[in-house]
Amino acid sequence: MPEGTGADDNRCEETGGTIPELPADALPHWELARKYDIIDFELGVKITGAGFPVYKGRGHGCNARS
Repeated sequence: MPEGTGADDNRCEETGGTIPELPADALPHWELARKYDIIDFELGVKITGAGFPVYKGRGHGCNARS
């Protein structure tokens, strides 16, 4: 990928799949996490000092490998 000076210099090299059309009132992932109480971003900051999430409740198994 050639180096650019900003986001406008980026170009799409390849895409795949179908891009879903979301409704206008669709919530971003961080608001969904709060709505369903599955991630505690504030606790992650307190524990690590950075933006690492703490998964809780039903969210704790989201990253589990089988």
